[in-house]
Amino acid sequence: NWSALVSMAFDYMKQAETMSASGAGKKQWVMSMIEQSAKTLNYNLDDESREKISALIDSACDMAKAVNAEATAK
Repeated sequence: NWSALVSMAFDYMKQAETMSASGAGKKQWVMSMIEQSAKTLNYNLDDESREKISALIDSACDMAKAVNAEATAK
């Protein structure tokens, strides 16, 4: 179920990009959606799993910023 949860996180991140909230607000929304999805999947989302998902979100955002900056610079 971990891979399903990660896939959902990326889907939620895409949805969050359409929101007018701040970056922190978007992340908070994604994390709340992950919490709900974990319950639906009967996945025990413990503190370690939350930290991993949070780090994944941060890394994906950092990567997107770097890629977008390179594309804009061309």
